[in-house]
Amino acid sequence: MQRTFSIQSLISILIALACAACAHGRTISIATSDRGISVMGVGKASAPPDIARTSIGVEVRAADVQQATNDATARMNAVTQAIKQLGVADKDLRTHSFSIGFEQEPTPPPTPVPAAVPASRSAAATSVAASAPAPEQPATPRGYYRVSNMLEVTIRDLNAVGKVLQAATAAGANNVWGINFEIENTDTLKVQARAQAVQRAQQAAAELAQLAGVKLGKVISVSEGESGGGGGPVLMSMRAANDEVPIERGEITVSYGVRVLYDSKEKDHDDK
Repeated sequence: MQRTFSIQSLISILIALACAACAHGRTISIATSDRGISVMGVGKASAPPDIARTSIGVEVRAADVQQATNDATARMNAVTQAIKQLGVADKDLRTHSFSIGFEQEPTPPPTPVPAAVPASRSAAATSVAASAPAPEQPATPRGYYRVSNMLEVTIRDLNAVGKVLQAATAAGANNVWGINFEIENTDTLKVQARAQAVQRAQQAAAELAQLAGVKLGKVISVSEGESGGGGGPVLMSMRAANDEVPIERGEITVSYGVRVLYDSKEKDHDDK
């Protein structure tokens, strides 16, 4: 009776764990056999990128907030116009950062007043009264206003990436935050990577079954997940005026992992 209660408790715990895992997007596979072969296959597929994204903007400092804002607006309008003239569409331009801040300059310490040496007691009292400093007035903070405006740019003609960066800086941009090369639709690469992952998992299972001296059975469970991807190196350096910024595109790689659990059986005499 005690044994029956323990088995039921174990089943209840497994069911609870499976429900909790499903709630968090994970998969738990419970094999019906105490024998099995679990393998992991990883597939990869690569292709050149077809779009580039970068952040281009201006940063202006001035003692007056309105002057700083007007200057930043004028320069950003010039930058946007220069980018559009190279064929970048309105839908590929998006303001993602705008900020105004006051940065106070450090206040120097007050200059100490040297003490006077009195000639007599009465003269000392007169000297102290005469040298007493006047009450200090609160100082006006010294500093400047900083206005920053950043624009996210999607460039679909990769041959124009260097031209866009050069045109933007020539128009007044003084901030460029990186370049990300991407593939806008990675569905085809995912299909290729998944097929390769399954093939490698099947091959690994067959090899393990042969080494273990067992017969590979049916598939019990399969789980998959995208492992991530990355691009090639990106080179950014400014050359002489009116020359393009050199850019290396590299490739985008999509990786997929597949875990397969196979049932296994002892080989028959005919299989040996």
